[in-house]
Amino acid sequence: MTTTRTLAESLIAELEPRLADTAYAITPTERGFDVALDLADAKWWVPLSRNGLRQTFIHQVAVDESARTYSVNDVSRTIDWKVGADGQTRTPSLRMGMSGQSGYVAARRRKVVIGLSDRGRVEPVVDIAFDSAVAREHVDAAASELGLSKNLSRDQRIGLGFGIGGLAIAALAILMVVVSQFVAG
Repeated sequence: MTTTRTLAESLIAELEPRLADTAYAITPTERGFDVALDLADAKWWVPLSRNGLRQTFIHQVAVDESARTYSVNDVSRTIDWKVGADGQTRTPSLRMGMSGQSGYVAARRRKVVIGLSDRGRVEPVVDIAFDSAVAREHVDAAASELGLSKNLSRDQRIGLGFGIGGLAIAALAILMVVVSQFVAG
């Protein structure tokens, strides 16, 4: 029995070796797949949480089989959580909040903490760099290997539409001010 891989499955197969030694995991979806930080893996959770993980990224990849195209929609979620006594009533509490962005989201961070190391020296004890573009670049490289073309995601098209609309309104307002100066003058 022969099975034919879908384009999304081929893209996943091309991408998996590229993400093998990273903190990212691939999860198939109805329209393609998601690439996200693998917070369930203790190998990654311990260093990420210990160093103040406050933002997670999901790269939602949608594949259009017939057009041989793909799009990547970035979803950034900022996590705010606290466990323990709340300071006011001295009762245990658990609070969690989440906010986010969607479309093309770029974030780069580097955290360096200098302190007394296990070797008894004053040196960097934490040195972590994060770039949200890394996983997206892996997706783009894998898609290029398969000859896929990239499209804007729905959220990116909406954002572009609002941006163009805002520019049109600003241009119209400037034009109205200029015309009113000529009419009044």
